[in-house]
Amino acid sequence: MHVIINRIHFGNFRFLVELEAGDKTEQGQITLWVEEKIDVGTLPLSDFTLEQLLYAVREPLRGRLHTQLEAQRERLRQGFAEKSEVSQSSEKKRGKGRGRMKNTVDDLRRQQEKTLLQFEHNLRQDQLLALDRTAYNLEILQAESHIFGEMQFLNHFKDGEVDDEFLRQSCFQFAFDPKRRAQMLEEAGKQPQPARQVFG
Repeated sequence: MHVIINRIHFGNFRFLVELEAGDKTEQGQITLWVEEKIDVGTLPLSDFTLEQLLYAVREPLRGRLHTQLEAQRERLRQGFAEKSEVSQSSEKKRGKGRGRMKNTVDDLRRQQEKTLLQFEHNLRQDQLLALDRTAYNLEILQAESHIFGEMQFLNHFKDGEVDDEFLRQSCFQFAFDPKRRAQMLEEAGKQPQPARQVFG
């Protein structure tokens, strides 16, 4: 049985620590996997969320777009509050029950959420995705990205042979020391490659 027992992130790398449980007579094995973030220069901007794009877009455009988004949110909040009050007072005048008022308020809330989602979608499609990459801070986009490349085998150990601190230190060295990274990849290439599991 294969179980992910830890996920470690350093820099542009994500490490998965997998335990393959042994049977009663055999000790389990820990396998260390690594995957690197894909360079955002090669990714389409459509792979990023509205929040990621807004966070990475350069000033003064960022300020203008944030203001526009917040103004729309406030208009929707005020419109919801006004419609909700009008609806509740008219339901009371007609003598309708609380359940009916609650349904009306819920309908208005769903309509508000739908309108906001449509506005955010249009903002992302029409304004943010239409921008040239130079309008974005690519370092911020790289840091915000959660898109990783292919998983690679890095090392395996007998269960109990290493502790969390050793694994974290190894991952840190891999992520931030290019010479150590090359050495670790070379060593991994000399070891028998375990069967890859599907990780979520």
